[in-house]
Amino acid sequence: MSLDYQILATLSNPLIKEILHTIVKKKSVEFRQLASDTVDPSEALQALEILKRAELIKETSSPIDAFKTYYVTASGLQADRLIKG
Repeated sequence: MSLDYQILATLSNPLIKEILHTIVKKKSVEFRQLASDTVDPSEALQALEILKRAELIKETSSPIDAFKTYYVTASGLQADRLIKG
């Protein structure tokens, strides 16, 4: 399987790659856990939006942003495996 160029470009950003790998490793992550584990919440939110647009992750809704849960899609799993080699 090969990744398209847009996904490869997305994953060239180290922060986005790290966040995807964290979600893959944990299967699902609440935003508050992810932001505290990795980086500044605003940077994490931007990275999550990029990953959602690339359809590498999905989000479950919550009225409170801190309790939104993110989980990896099949495409996200494949992308993570391929970039890890």
